[in-house]
Amino acid sequence: MAESIPIEGETTKTGKPRKVGHIKMFVIDDLKASTINLNVSEHVDKDAIIDSDNSTSYTNLKNIG
Repeated sequence: MAESIPIEGETTKTGKPRKVGHIKMFVIDDLKASTINLNVSEHVDKDAIIDSDNSTSYTNLKNIG
């Protein structure tokens, strides 16, 4: 997981570039949606905007916050 913020005043072809703030890493047992949902609900603020690579394991993340 990585916290990031848009860089003010800059844009690229794909949108606003982002600056990474904090990174949190830990090992999980698998990439099942239930495992990811549990970890996200425990470690990510409910008001956070989640940006992902659209893996099918992330389909329920929008319902967590």
